[in-house]
Amino acid sequence: MTMRGFREFLRYLSLVEASLAVLSAAMSMYITSDTAFSPGVFAYFFLMLFLFTSMFGPATALRLVRARGAGPVDARLPLGLVAFFFVALIVLTFFVPFGFGDVRTEGYVLYNEPLPPASVTLNRDMEGLNYIGGNVEFEGNVTVRNATLVFSAGSRAWVSSGSTLRMENVTLELHRSQFEVYGTLIAENVVFRDPWGDAEHMNGDGGVEIYGSVFMENAVIEGGATNGLLLHNASAHLVNVTVVANGDDGIEVHRSTLRAERLTVKNNTWSIVAFESDLYLTDSAVTGNTYGIALDDSRLTLNRSTVEGNREWDLLRIGDSQVYSSDSRVGVEGTISFEDPSAEAYLMLCVSIYMISFIMALTYTHWVLRTMGSSAGETEEKLFNYG
Repeated sequence: MTMRGFREFLRYLSLVEASLAVLSAAMSMYITSDTAFSPGVFAYFFLMLFLFTSMFGPATALRLVRARGAGPVDARLPLGLVAFFFVALIVLTFFVPFGFGDVRTEGYVLYNEPLPPASVTLNRDMEGLNYIGGNVEFEGNVTVRNATLVFSAGSRAWVSSGSTLRMENVTLELHRSQFEVYGTLIAENVVFRDPWGDAEHMNGDGGVEIYGSVFMENAVIEGGATNGLLLHNASAHLVNVTVVANGDDGIEVHRSTLRAERLTVKNNTWSIVAFESDLYLTDSAVTGNTYGIALDDSRLTLNRSTVEGNREWDLLRIGDSQVYSSDSRVGVEGTISFEDPSAEAYLMLCVSIYMISFIMALTYTHWVLRTMGSSAGETEEKLFNYG
């Protein structure tokens, strides 16, 4: 094998890996516009492929090279490169973003933990109740009127499956407690203040959580740690409801149906985020949030409503999402990736580490050739010249 032939081999290897880099960039752009994958996972996979091919590929190929009088090529990886490879594995495993945080690809994930034992079970109608305490279960058909419910931090209240809770003129001071509905909730003239949320699981958990059905009229949901209202496989009908000043999503909807008249969603981070759901808004306003309505394989029907005046954008459609509008106003439509506003950073990380690994592979190849030349007492040109 001549030096020219070996250089042709390196050129071919470079073209193959360059093609992989281009494919990686193209696939990154595609995948980060689809909610099925995390760009962090994608970058991790391709970086491992690049590290393997660029570090071990040349070494394996060089083992096939034979030099006259020099014996087999010593293509063993030096200890430093082995250490680099495993350090890269560790760094990528723990620091490339697999979780989602602000990344909006989590989709349908249910984080709900098993219910704890109830401190109190309410199974009869009550009026003028002023409750202060821990875990509360509403069981059966229960009506609570003219009441203030103050929950201790970290406790839970829930409506059992098959049960119906009707609340009239009630204020719930949740103090970051969980409020969950597995049956039916009917809430009229009700305020939900400071519902619970987990910053590590902002998608799929937190807020006033509905896993059954809910009807709200003249209600306010405010100050949630993450979400204001969360719907999971649920049906919701909201009339004259205000969802305001929640830390993440005003309303988060998973595989559910939301019907609303005179709904106001304002001063949240994300106003409404919907995954595989159907939304019907009439005479409603979504304004003053950081982000407007984000749809992931969902359908939005607007009737005499406004979605405008949100800071980044007003509407974002991902996947097979559709919007039907009648006598309504929609402002700026978003063009950034719904899942990950930092997708470009992932792509740059992928390309940068690949380039570093390829340069190290070329350096390693040069080191092998020098080693061969020294052990045979010949120059590289003579070593690879069989003529």
